[in-house]
Amino acid sequence: MKPQATALALTALLASTAASAATRPPAAPAAADRAAILAMQGEYTVRFLFDETVVLRPEYTRKDPKRSGGDEVVVVVEDTPTKIVLQHLLLDVKSGHVIKHWRQDWMYEAPQRWEFAADQTWRLRDVPADRVAGGWTQCVFEVSDAPRYCGTGRWDHANGTSTWTSDAGWRPLPRREYTTREDYNALAAINRHTIVPGGWTHEQDNRKDIRDATGPSPAASSARPASTTT
Repeated sequence: MKPQATALALTALLASTAASAATRPPAAPAAADRAAILAMQGEYTVRFLFDETVVLRPEYTRKDPKRSGGDEVVVVVEDTPTKIVLQHLLLDVKSGHVIKHWRQDWMYEAPQRWEFAADQTWRLRDVPADRVAGGWTQCVFEVSDAPRYCGTGRWDHANGTSTWTSDAGWRPLPRREYTTREDYNALAAINRHTIVPGGWTHEQDNRKDIRDATGPSPAASSARPASTTT
């Protein structure tokens, strides 16, 4: 075969391989990943703990910790090989009322996700390529079904414990502070879920920032909200 013909044949082979890879369906997620996500369904007594841990500006005074809790049911509303949707419902045991709470959508090897861009504004953006393969993107939605935040990470099942940790991302102020705080306008956050005997934990490492066109700057403190469901 002549060199030119060899080059053409190689180019055709590479193009064919690339096209095949582009149309190849995603690999099946590990059974342990799906089992960990589905383990979050159930009936729970929930405790919410919100603590500001590290002061980042000299003039800032750390706010008092906040504690709350309640009874919650987490139900599976969608379950496919590459997507699981969990809806949280708050229960008022005395009155018997059921209140729609937050929702978490888990998508395997998602190519895109919602990202918080500005006040009341989210953009659909590509997931960084190095986080897609083997990764689960969790998107959390408000009671109104508006997006709140998304993060991408891989489940780790080392030593018999299942933990998922997201990459860093942006999110708006939580509802408990949206109308009471004006000293920051965004949270830089990392999200973590761990399955434990009888329930699961949800931890966040947050930094309270002022974010504008020039970029973010620490406005207040690092905060460590956590919830436990047992």
